[in-house]
Amino acid sequence: MIRRFVSVLVAGALVAALPLAGGAAEAAVPGPLVLSLQLDPTQLVVGTHPATLTAVVVVQNAPTVTLSAQPMNAATPVKDFTGTANGDTWTFNGTFNPTDPAGSWLLTVTAAGDGKTATFKVGMAVLQAGRFFGFDARPRLARKGHQIYFSGRLGHTVNGKWQWLANASVNILFRQQGSTPNAAPLVVKTVTTDGRGRLFAHTPATTSGRYSAALDDHEVDRLFVATAESHRVFVKVLKGHHWGVLR
Repeated sequence: MIRRFVSVLVAGALVAALPLAGGAAEAAVPGPLVLSLQLDPTQLVVGTHPATLTAVVVVQNAPTVTLSAQPMNAATPVKDFTGTANGDTWTFNGTFNPTDPAGSWLLTVTAAGDGKTATFKVGMAVLQAGRFFGFDARPRLARKGHQIYFSGRLGHTVNGKWQWLANASVNILFRQQGSTPNAAPLVVKTVTTDGRGRLFAHTPATTSGRYSAALDDHEVDRLFVATAESHRVFVKVLKGHHWGVLR
């Protein structure tokens, strides 16, 4: 008697099926699969107003799909997303409110079909909004080698309201006049905000260009505050025979 073998791809692993006897091949019905999950945006910034997260889930053999979210290592709050199906592609939308906690959240996709279920979990970050207030650089006309002084304040949203962000690392960035728009800025100084979110710094003048303040990238992961950069302030630097105009 000829014996035939059937294999089924389930959850990314090749599972050997049992040998089939007789003249008719009988394959086990494959269970539901979650093939992919895409988030837009990948990091959600919630400021003074609610923010929407869109998730696109591609499944297989799953007529029913749900998506929920909750903070890591916390039982509440749990958010159930609203989803619509287009074939095997499901689109979910969920709203995060300013009162929802910032930090790491866990998204759970549950696909169900034929009495079976499959789950897929992924983490994402929910960030507070960040913003610089009143950033300035003085003087706007400086001699080479003389000090340029910077000041400003850094704020973040807490429960939908702006508060000053203390003890945060801030970089003073410099973009030389004439540099290409995509050129990476130079970090000329790193300072820490005081208890009221204020920053004070100074650096020697070298050449003309634009200065700005930006939250250090490492602080995004530590504080769960979105990357923020101030407006840019142009400082003209005079050299050599131009010095006399500043005396």
